[in-house]
Amino acid sequence: MGYLLIQLDDNGRVLLHKRMDMGNERSAFEVRCFRSLFGKKRMVDGTGYHYARLARKAAGSFPNGRYYYLPTSGNPYLFRALAAVVGILSGISLASAMAVDTVWRVIASILLGILGGAVSWQLQSAGKCLHLRSKWPLWSASVWGIVWLVLGILAGKGTLALLVIGFQLLAGLACAYGGRRSEAGKQLRGELLGLRHYLKSIPSDTAKHLLRQNPDYFYQMAPFAAAMGVDQAFARQFGNRRLPGCTYLATGMDEHLTAREWDRLLREAITALDERKKHLALDQLLGK
Repeated sequence: MGYLLIQLDDNGRVLLHKRMDMGNERSAFEVRCFRSLFGKKRMVDGTGYHYARLARKAAGSFPNGRYYYLPTSGNPYLFRALAAVVGILSGISLASAMAVDTVWRVIASILLGILGGAVSWQLQSAGKCLHLRSKWPLWSASVWGIVWLVLGILAGKGTLALLVIGFQLLAGLACAYGGRRSEAGKQLRGELLGLRHYLKSIPSDTAKHLLRQNPDYFYQMAPFAAAMGVDQAFARQFGNRRLPGCTYLATGMDEHLTAREWDRLLREAITALDERKKHLALDQLLGK
């Protein structure tokens, strides 16, 4: 929207250049984030710790969230914890079937109970991010789900393990998309899922027609498609037509690229920004 220029340099860094300040035309939350990011600077390294700390803080915020849920909607973390109890109890059940000796049964119950709770939390996280860009929880949950299924088969309770896996995935999905939403919350959810479906399945003819009307249409909608995890499907609908230069992403390439080529560059920038956030979390865990 003219506020920011994203530059991919040859060293793999992502440099963020401020073009102009935000005013009261943007929300107070956006203005605070923008001012915290740049301060008095005109350029910030997006692969630095300053950006990573701000990004993690912003990700944990939900501006105006109280308007989207009813006061009696409950606590999602309490809901997830109660659902994880099912995993803990199933772990104890597997331990009882696998261990014969009383001492080993107690030890196995404790270990598999803890593991069942952890696996349940991972599976719930996968259910929550089903419609989002980040797919890491899905891969992590796949690995833990396979481990849990193997343990269930070894204990002779494969069906129980499968039921627990399915239950935890549904619990995560319910936590993200269920709940007692207000009318504003229901409308927002419907709009977001509707936009995701549209970006994922936009007809090629429609995409080409929109480009003729607005040459920047792909660039305007690509960040939304990326955030919702459907950017590749969205870019594919624009075919091999060469696009004009992007208004907010600078790469040093002079030639016009196709939508899929621009999408790859955008994904490179997002991956570089996310890598620093992951390193920050690891450094905080290790006390660095």
